[in-house]
Amino acid sequence: MPETFAEVQNVPNIVAIKEASGSLDQASALRARTRFTVLSGDDSLTVPMIAVGATGVISVAGNVAPREMRALCDHARAGRGSEAEALHRRLQPLFKALFLESNPGPVKFLLSAMKLMANELRLPLVPVEPATEKAILAAAAHSGIALEPVAASPRA
Repeated sequence: MPETFAEVQNVPNIVAIKEASGSLDQASALRARTRFTVLSGDDSLTVPMIAVGATGVISVAGNVAPREMRALCDHARAGRGSEAEALHRRLQPLFKALFLESNPGPVKFLLSAMKLMANELRLPLVPVEPATEKAILAAAAHSGIALEPVAASPRA
């Protein structure tokens, strides 16, 4: 695939690649052979992807933990490995729980538990199973995700 992207890098409408193959070798090759911005397509691989040249992530966990995912990327890009690793370890159970069933079911369930949206899915998608709900809530608690939305701070 890096060879294919190398051939189309002069197409002005293509500026970035969501790299979700799980291969750090492929991400490295994309950075070496193209001008494109590379974004991790897997929350769990964000830190190592940034280490090989990605600049961020197209995140599922970022829907429920946007500040944490932003901080994780900022730390990784700034070379603050221990801080990035600490956040990664804290969020890792959440990364896994949000894929216990097909996306977007788990993240929509958690967003509804956070009272940010209704847990509505269109067929053929269905709500997650009760056991998955428990696992998601446990992972959210472990990760420090509040189930009540944080009030927006007033503007000065």
